[in-house]
Amino acid sequence: MTLSLEPEVHADLATAIDDDAVRAELHRVVESARFRTSRRYPTLLCYIVETSLAGKSSELKERTIGVEVFHRDPAYDTNSDPVVRVTAAEVRKRLLQYYEDPVHRSGIRIALHSGSYVPHFITDEMVESPQPAVVADIEVVTVRRKQGRVWILTVMVCLLGVATLLALWGIPSSKHGTAVDRMWGPFLHRNQNVLICVGPMPMLHPASSPSSPTPGMALLDAVQHYNIVPLADAITLSRITSLMGAHGQGFHVLNAEISIFDALQAGPSVLIGALNNQWTMRLTSKLRFQFQDSPDISRIVDRDAKHQPEWAIYRAKQYSSLIQDYAVIARYEDPTTGKMVIIAGGIGPNGTLAAGDFLTSEENLTKLFSLAPKSWKGENIEAVIRTEVINGNSGPPSVVATEFW
Repeated sequence: MTLSLEPEVHADLATAIDDDAVRAELHRVVESARFRTSRRYPTLLCYIVETSLAGKSSELKERTIGVEVFHRDPAYDTNSDPVVRVTAAEVRKRLLQYYEDPVHRSGIRIALHSGSYVPHFITDEMVESPQPAVVADIEVVTVRRKQGRVWILTVMVCLLGVATLLALWGIPSSKHGTAVDRMWGPFLHRNQNVLICVGPMPMLHPASSPSSPTPGMALLDAVQHYNIVPLADAITLSRITSLMGAHGQGFHVLNAEISIFDALQAGPSVLIGALNNQWTMRLTSKLRFQFQDSPDISRIVDRDAKHQPEWAIYRAKQYSSLIQDYAVIARYEDPTTGKMVIIAGGIGPNGTLAAGDFLTSEENLTKLFSLAPKSWKGENIEAVIRTEVINGNSGPPSVVATEFW
């Protein structure tokens, strides 16, 4: 017996749906939290819906979409550049997540069936009817009572298997089970290089300067103008590039002072350093945990907290005498660039070192993921970490605050 995963069309369920009603539902979907933080997913969804409403569903082919939506060359290789397939899979997943919430059920649903770029417009009556029900990418599975409990069990196993494959979609790694792969999956085994953006040596301030001038300070002041990378950032860079090299992933490194916005829009990026990296400061300004810098104090603030926690370094204090440092680590799809970003930036150098250690440690990442709520889909994450500073050296990092969305 063959199990069909394609929807059956029943005449008694064929309900005419007004185009304006579909467009109204499309507007609600793309304005939802699962779509509005991206440019790519709403653009694809709007294109296929409008094309279908215009009666041109036959034109919804991978290459056509690649040219019209993603501005690829008409002769581009769809095998080496799967932008349409990857984006469509993510749209399918987000539509499923959107309609899981009863508050989003407005009478009409937009569905994108697996293996097709033609959207389907479904009424709630179709979904709730005892006739075939639409279930995410699995579409419609009809289970008849006369087939007995054995058949029901078989269907449940099939559903579980497909759901598992969907959950793993978008993590292009052969080791899906490790925490490192969960964190870095969107950055590995890609056909294009990952951008790593590193900040230059910051200008000296009292918190990082010795109490009295030394013969080496004049030399240090001079080399700062040549964008020398701080030692802590260089060590973090080494850890991250070693991880990528172990997975066969290519990368290129740019100085934050010369990195241009187009480079960040070209693909996933990793930002190292905070106060000395303009792109870390810009991108984290839209996150819950963000950096604030002033002549007297540098700190990480929580935009959602009524009483700000003390995640700060006072510049009147010698850095060598500090006993703690703090950092932000994050992995998320940035709404400004439309690309995945990983951030490893500390208030001071020990914080950046701790961030690099944390992001490349299986043990640390496992602990971080264990803090996620059960409803988390494994998409975006941000955390504040703390490290004890002992004789100028970073201790083991620990998580002090998290945000999952």
